[in-house]
Amino acid sequence: MPDKAIDLVDEAASALRLAQESKPDELEALEREIMTLQIELESLKNEVDVFSVERRTKVEEELRVKREEAQELTAIWQNGTIHCFNQIPCALIQLQSGQDSIGSRI
Repeated sequence: MPDKAIDLVDEAASALRLAQESKPDELEALEREIMTLQIELESLKNEVDVFSVERRTKVEEELRVKREEAQELTAIWQNGTIHCFNQIPCALIQLQSGQDSIGSRI
């Protein structure tokens, strides 16, 4: 029975690791928006008409805001990932020590 419990915890830890290694959907979507704005900005750089100049200014501002938001989300995601990964070994140690104490009582 204890081996099954360890296997379940190991599988859960593997699933958690995979989930934590992939970026959250919100961050992925934000990075796609940033890329789209960068492409639009590049296409507007050579334009000199009034509409294009105004649009370029708006795109630059949107890009700045979205980059800041992406940095914040990335930091939150990475900090959460580190926190979860730090907890996994502790949980495994606690499980192992619990298993050892049960084994010593038998």
